[in-house]
Amino acid sequence: MRFITVILLWFLVAVVAAAPAYKWIDSAGITHYTQEPPPQGNSQPIVPQATPGISPERAREILERLRKDAAADAAAQMQIQEQQAKAKADRGKDEARARRCEEARIYLEGLHNSPRMAVKDAQGEYRRVDDDERASMVKQAEAMIQKECK
Repeated sequence: MRFITVILLWFLVAVVAAAPAYKWIDSAGITHYTQEPPPQGNSQPIVPQATPGISPERAREILERLRKDAAADAAAQMQIQEQQAKAKADRGKDEARARRCEEARIYLEGLHNSPRMAVKDAQGEYRRVDDDERASMVKQAEAMIQKECK
């Protein structure tokens, strides 16, 4: 990005430097600076002072440094995007785990607070849960809480 900016600035300077400029004084004694000659024709053209150029070697060094900076910027941007994607994925996992934890707690609370429970069997009929099956369900819920509620 910096490389493109530098090139555009060079072109802008070249265009502005190439345009002629004139200095003239009107009948009221006011000095004017314009890019068009005055109507009277008595003006002094302004010749821009030549700026010292840079050597081709120095220009190559600057260009190479700009390229390296652009590559480093792109790599840093890629790394930031990867970190953001990983953080987003981690947040999603944490939210899912918190949801499963809450569901397991609610399920365990229901097991403890409901003296009589019924479940649907394979044929779609409800049947009553006995004490051994309830104890097994409580152990499963507690194991789920241990796993998900860290």
